[in-house]
Amino acid sequence: MEEDQERFGRTTWASALPRLENLRCMLAKETLQHLRARELCLKQKRAGIQKNVRPCKASFSVSDPPGQGPVQPAVGDPASAGGLD
Repeated sequence: MEEDQERFGRTTWASALPRLENLRCMLAKETLQHLRARELCLKQKRAGIQKNVRPCKASFSVSDPPGQGPVQPAVGDPASAGGLD
């Protein structure tokens, strides 16, 4: 509509301005509604992921992070026989 401003006279364009402003307002409202819906969707996805991650966190102990547990010597290991000569 703004591109057509030069094609019309001032009085005709002045009568079109309220419609243009109305369109801008409607666009802003729809954009805001879309962004809020998107935010809600992302919050639901995040809550679902957190719900699935909580049981995984409970299975690990803070005192024994993965790969840091107590080391047990292998069977037949010279270190377990008592000497490293």
